[in-house]
Amino acid sequence: MKPLFFKELRQGLTWAFAVLAIMTIAAIYFAWDVTRPGRYVPPFERFQQWSVVACPLAGLFLGVLHVLTEKRRDLWAFLVHRPMSRTTIALAKMSAGLVLYFLAVGLPLAAANAWLAMPGHVPAPFYWPMVLPGLADVLTGSVYYLAGLLVGMRDARWYGSRVLAVGVAIICSVIVVSVWYFWLALLAIIVAAGVLGVAAWGSFVGGGQYGPQPLAAKAALGASLLAGIAIVFVIGGMVLAAIAGAAATGPGTRTTYRITRDGEVVRLVRDRWNRAIEITNLDGTHNRPLEREAQESDRWYAMFLGTDTVVIPDESEPDPNRAHGYRHADTFYRHVGGVGQTQWLYSFRERLVLAFDLERTVLVGRLGPTEYRAPPESPVQRFGESIVSTWGNVLVFEDVVYRLKPRERTIATMIAPAGERVLALTALRSRDHNEFVVVTDRTVRFMTRDGEVLTAADIEHDLVRYGYLQFAATENPQRFFVWYSPSHRPCVEALELPGDLIVYGPNGALVARHELPAIPRQYSGSTWYDVALGLTVPLAAMGTAFVVTRALGESSFDPDGPIRADVVYGVMSLMAIACAVVTMRLARRYAFSRGRRWGWSVFNFFAGPMGLALLWCLRDWPARLPCDACGKKRVTNRDRCEHCDSAFPSPAPDGTEIFE
Repeated sequence: MKPLFFKELRQGLTWAFAVLAIMTIAAIYFAWDVTRPGRYVPPFERFQQWSVVACPLAGLFLGVLHVLTEKRRDLWAFLVHRPMSRTTIALAKMSAGLVLYFLAVGLPLAAANAWLAMPGHVPAPFYWPMVLPGLADVLTGSVYYLAGLLVGMRDARWYGSRVLAVGVAIICSVIVVSVWYFWLALLAIIVAAGVLGVAAWGSFVGGGQYGPQPLAAKAALGASLLAGIAIVFVIGGMVLAAIAGAAATGPGTRTTYRITRDGEVVRLVRDRWNRAIEITNLDGTHNRPLEREAQESDRWYAMFLGTDTVVIPDESEPDPNRAHGYRHADTFYRHVGGVGQTQWLYSFRERLVLAFDLERTVLVGRLGPTEYRAPPESPVQRFGESIVSTWGNVLVFEDVVYRLKPRERTIATMIAPAGERVLALTALRSRDHNEFVVVTDRTVRFMTRDGEVLTAADIEHDLVRYGYLQFAATENPQRFFVWYSPSHRPCVEALELPGDLIVYGPNGALVARHELPAIPRQYSGSTWYDVALGLTVPLAAMGTAFVVTRALGESSFDPDGPIRADVVYGVMSLMAIACAVVTMRLARRYAFSRGRRWGWSVFNFFAGPMGLALLWCLRDWPARLPCDACGKKRVTNRDRCEHCDSAFPSPAPDGTEIFE
């Protein structure tokens, strides 16, 4: 195996060097781009925009070329007739190809990460978990390499099922960039690499054919193709849904509550082109002046106040410090503010505000709750661990809210409510972000940047049920609006709860209170949309969704929603039966064994059209000729007729029998 391994290394060096050169040039460009003086860009997050695409492309390119160049008959015959098993040859090729891939892709990426990690190159702190996204991208590229081997090995049309094997790698990429934790990404990579590795090994052993492959390889190949087919069906379903949506015959209107700049609360009805068509007061009467003004101006939305939203986090939701995942810079530090050439970042690891010079790209100071220190010194007192969020120059903790003053290099306490837990903070858009709303578990406070409380009011509702809050304010007269809306969580019957809009004056005086009944959601769906959903979604996927949503306490279909469950389930059931019947007929026609015939029929009953597509792409479909004995058509890949068990007739003697 060792001589073959080194032979594969030598043969693949040319393409590996080409990939290495391209990756090196790209790494140098991106490293230069994020380290240019005078600008702040999260370096490792910016770097991922390149690695998340370049690594898979490099792996797929090397994988396809590694076997495609030897698929010509003479070279392939010479390769597989070496005095060793095909499994050994396959392992030698895979190991050599992966070594070349990791050298060609890993070296430039490792060098770029090392450069970015060195102090003085980027105006941001470095922590070693920041390299995990790049490592995940490199490992994901190895999955694409195995997919490339499988694509190159299979004997199928390029415009047909040959490229479907990349579907597993695409799903792996989606998981890697979507999950919050690196270990979940690593688990997805291991599973995808295992499936594609076994499928590629089976295709190598079978010479690209399906029939001679071991059972495990057939299962892995089926899973690989099914993933690609699922992606094609998802895209096709989206196209059908768009076509069905265009055929919608419903009203297509949307009704919302809005607050005018004079402080009135009205109901606004808009059409599908976002034009205001009706404005009514809460008592149901038409507001003719506002309707005329909205029809005369295309900028009708300027008539209303912009509201700022706060969503109260649920106790079961992830830690806000980790909510962005392992691939985002906000997991490690957040931008707080800046003035001139100094950039201020809050570090979750150090629990300090760090000051970086953008021109020199160096750390120039650390700020704690009570003091500022220049390097290498560090403040003794640090901020608390329970940070809620940052907004502009404001840092929000559960027990105190600070305002950073970059020019003075100090930090001041805006509010420290005793016995209250700060839940959220937002700037008021209606006051040009010069005022803030601080929400605690007991009180809502409208405040200025200097810490002056304009008005304060007690929380009026249970924030588990009413965890969606909106705020606005007017100048003349001075009014402050707190709008409670139901939370959209499984434990809350959000559609049945009315909203509550409370208007306060200065010093917390209650001015008005409006109960806002829940507005029934209006949909413009069509029956064709439900039919398209039933045709494309298999019974197994819908059953899985039903079990999951029931376990979460939800319903798989909203009874008042745009999807009619009876139509969807009816079409889906008919499609499942039709797919099972078609599969049974195909299996009988091509002489499947009894077990395979029933197995594929049951599988396609649950998999639907995707199962039929998999069967058609996976199996070898031999020619069928009439049998001389019974006259029925028989497959040509069996020695005896599947109908009458007669053998093929012997050819007429022509004098060449001596050579047989």
